[in-house]
Amino acid sequence: MTQTFWWLSFADETGNLGITIVQAEEFVDAVGVAHVLGINPGGEVRGHSFPSDNAAFMKEAMALGIGRLISRDEMIRRGYKTVRDACGES
Repeated sequence: MTQTFWWLSFADETGNLGITIVQAEEFVDAVGVAHVLGINPGGEVRGHSFPSDNAAFMKEAMALGIGRLISRDEMIRRGYKTVRDACGES
């Protein structure tokens, strides 16, 4: 059975507050799971869903860790770019 995972990105006026990956069927449920787990740092949230049969995503999710808050600094250390960096904004 294919499950749905969500990549949630949190931000406020100061910038990125971190990301988390959780399992949930719908976006609103994913945000609720992050809140219950204590890994919702607040601010605005955006999300993208991925099915568990997406091998590339699941490999990345397992490397990052499912169900934990991952800081902006950790993401940059792992080679991810911020939206501003990727778009050449300052």
